[in-house]
Amino acid sequence: MDPLSEFLQATRAREAFLLRVTMTAPWSIAVQDGSPLTVLAMVSGRGRITVPGTDPVSMGTGDVAVISTTEHYVVADPATRVPTVIIGPDGRCSGPGGRDLSGDYSNLRTWGNDPDGADVLLVGSYPATGVGTNVLRTALPAVALVHSADDPLVALLRNEIDRGDVAQSVVLDRILDLLLVSTVRRWHTNVAAAEPTWLNARRDPMVRKAVEAMHAAVARPWTVDSLAAVAGSSRTTLARRFTEVVGSPPMTYLTRWRLALAADLLSDTSMTLSAIAHRVGYQSPFALSFAFKREFGISPKDHRAGTAQPNTTSPSRSTSPGSADVGKKITSSVPASS
Repeated sequence: MDPLSEFLQATRAREAFLLRVTMTAPWSIAVQDGSPLTVLAMVSGRGRITVPGTDPVSMGTGDVAVISTTEHYVVADPATRVPTVIIGPDGRCSGPGGRDLSGDYSNLRTWGNDPDGADVLLVGSYPATGVGTNVLRTALPAVALVHSADDPLVALLRNEIDRGDVAQSVVLDRILDLLLVSTVRRWHTNVAAAEPTWLNARRDPMVRKAVEAMHAAVARPWTVDSLAAVAGSSRTTLARRFTEVVGSPPMTYLTRWRLALAADLLSDTSMTLSAIAHRVGYQSPFALSFAFKREFGISPKDHRAGTAQPNTTSPSRSTSPGSADVGKKITSSVPASS
């Protein structure tokens, strides 16, 4: 499995917040839900996304954007507007003075200032920050835009979002996942990366071989020499090329990926710390604990206390300050893809 596939497979929606927004200009929405990853599709009309510190991104009919920031941002019609609607935690919509707007429409998954508005958006926000989400975010800009008129996945999501069938939330989650994968893949194919990132590893044959080897056997006692042998290069050449392409030396990348995996595995209370240590390439629980706390500033025990989900191996939700800190640290520090 290639690195991008592995990260996307680990990024799974679980009861994601999904909403169809129907608007007539003027409109402006401040998104303050803190979601680490949001997919926004412009079904019809036009809009603009403004994230602090970045240039506004304009969207037209058919465009899809992946927004990978927990910062507050604004989605509005193209004219500059002062936000009059706020989407807060848990998707709560409020207006001026804090008035609750979530009940304005009879359908719980549709909201807006005009049921027949020309500007229609689909919004899907991921509430959890598993390792896949965190690592994926390190390779994306705040807004990754894809021009994609007539995307069948957008049409499918639009048609399903108001259905009240059995297991609807599961169906919507899977459609959202497919739309995320499709959008990231097309963005990666079309965008020439200007900065080193793990997504670039696949574009360099030497680096790709080393990265895929680490992914295939994360617990193996890798060295730069053994990775260079796999990549068919000298130690010096691999170290230089890897850093240029990915943004960090190979062993730094491997360490951070191992610790990111460990953070995710700690959500499974059926696994001992010893088992997790050996799974990700550490010879003892003590060695893992030392590296984990040095990297994330929190012990594995404290992280587990905030993310524990009995008898599961799925990515966890960050439910405590400690686990949230780990998510932020993974996002800011994981180098190339593993």
